[in-house]
Amino acid sequence: MPYSRETLANLIYGPSCISLDYALSHYGLIPERVEVITSITPNRNKFFKTPVGNFSYRYIKNDKYYSGITFYQQDELHYSLIATKEKAIIDKLYFTPKLDTIKDLKKYLYENLRMETTDVKQLDIIEIQNIGLRYHRHNVNLFIQYLMEES
Repeated sequence: MPYSRETLANLIYGPSCISLDYALSHYGLIPERVEVITSITPNRNKFFKTPVGNFSYRYIKNDKYYSGITFYQQDELHYSLIATKEKAIIDKLYFTPKLDTIKDLKKYLYENLRMETTDVKQLDIIEIQNIGLRYHRHNVNLFIQYLMEES
């Protein structure tokens, strides 16, 4: 029986939700192909190296974990929990060292992560605000401010 690495990611260590770099790549928001399945979890940080791939789990508090998760069905047999586009970016910014200004934020998004401005501007700002309220992190607030100024 074939397996899905994304489904395995949810089963190996849980509760967990695919997010961060892997989700950003899945949605086409970053151009890189990401090999390590990156997830968030309300449990401790963990890393598993297995014959089918590597799985990384980052700790995030419960109040931040449960918002912005969606169900992704690959086919009749395989499904997984994955962060929405908006949550994946917020999670990424949450774990990124502090960015001081909107100029720094834009450089990070468009040069470091190589996102496209059109993709960022198409994000659901209401969802970003709703999810971002739980994070209490400077980078997330800066991102919301940037999106508000651009809309």
